[in-house]
Amino acid sequence: MNKKLLIILVLLLTLTFAGCKKEIETNNEPQKPKVEEKSVLELDNYKDLVEADIKSIEIVKYTEGGDNRETTTDKTEIARIFNILRGTKIGDITERSCEDNTTVYILKTDDKSYSFEFECSWLVYNGKRYNVVK
Repeated sequence: MNKKLLIILVLLLTLTFAGCKKEIETNNEPQKPKVEEKSVLELDNYKDLVEADIKSIEIVKYTEGGDNRETTTDKTEIARIFNILRGTKIGDITERSCEDNTTVYILKTDDKSYSFEFECSWLVYNGKRYNVVK
């Protein structure tokens, strides 16, 4: 009787260990490579943007109710918005989109405009949407 009990116990332990090993192996599937996060201001279109050169910022909000525009020339407000953009980091590309919640920041200098488009919680850049990390 003890031999039968011992054989059954060994068999159960063997099956349990084999099941655990299989679960561990399936959890080690290759992961998507992590995209390096970068500041929005590190993107090519914005690399030469300098806060001191900004004369005004136009903020355009598109919602279900239409668009709402506001322009500021206040240096404190310009610095605040610029610092938010500088601290905004993007990650990988996403296929998600939305049509009723877009904000565009147009930063104007004497000779150039820089446009930042945020659709819901994604940055739209060169026709692609990027996840905003911060």
